[in-house]
Amino acid sequence: MPIIKSSKKRVRQASVRTARNMKLKKDIRLATKNLDESLKLGKKTEINNAHTKLVSLLDKASKKKLWHKNKVARRKSRIIKKIKESQAKSTSTSVKQKS
Repeated sequence: MPIIKSSKKRVRQASVRTARNMKLKKDIRLATKNLDESLKLGKKTEINNAHTKLVSLLDKASKKKLWHKNKVARRKSRIIKKIKESQAKSTSTSVKQKS
């Protein structure tokens, strides 16, 4: 245990920041899972809502320097790619069903 007053404060600050960072990471994991589930179901409104929420959380992680901006950009790029692939599959299956 620290003895010096400033050291005690640093311990408190570190624990608060750690808790905040863990919450944000947990929220990002949850939002990613929600987006994946929405993609499997193919509901466009749920996909759009989940995408908006996830991008917002990723931007917060970048802003707070939790993750590097390039990592966040890569994640967002892959998310958009997944969404486009999902929409392409759904349109191709609907075209096959119509013909």
